[in-house]
Amino acid sequence: DGSVAGVGATVDAKGRRTTAMARPLMLRAPGGEVGSKVVAERQASPHAHCCLPVVPKGHAEQHVLVADLGADTVAQYAPGAGGAQLRLVGSLAAPAGAGPRHLAAAPDGAHAYCVCELDNTVLVLRLHADRPPELKQRVALLAADGGAGAGAGGAAKRGKKAADRTPPPASFASAIVASRDGRHVYAAVRGADLIVALQTAQGGARLA
Repeated sequence: DGSVAGVGATVDAKGRRTTAMARPLMLRAPGGEVGSKVVAERQASPHAHCCLPVVPKGHAEQHVLVADLGADTVAQYAPGAGGAQLRLVGSLAAPAGAGPRHLAAAPDGAHAYCVCELDNTVLVLRLHADRPPELKQRVALLAADGGAGAGAGGAAKRGKKAADRTPPPASFASAIVASRDGRHVYAAVRGADLIVALQTAQGGARLA
């Protein structure tokens, strides 16, 4: 149904159980109960797939990003009243049919990266504390032949002649990780059996 559940901590900093009660928190999809329906079998309804805590650069409060595969959105939430609730800052509309699946953040909190399962792309997002994520770049992970894309449209060749290539199976981007030094982003693609390495530029605003 696209909802996200949050609970209060029931262990202390040392991992010991506490008597604190878990506080349920439900976040509904910003667009309601309807998915984008571009890919009918996957997007009939909202499908929140990943939550990522982030601290936008220059701010102290921790926010939460939610990638919704079914609704083609990346929503951003900030602490609400007393810190026990979250309020919607805003929602980025991803390209129709992209299927946002998994998120990673740059170490400095200036940008986040969203891998999209259904179109095998990475979205570079600029983070703000007072407005929705801003789309800065969209990078293809696969070239036309199923090889790794090179950001600027090139392809990593697999060393086989075109006549010898077997058509790749259906491919679906699955996960993304940012390196600790902020210089690289790595995205995994199932089906094609690839891990694509991308290099950051312009302070993390561009990938190649």
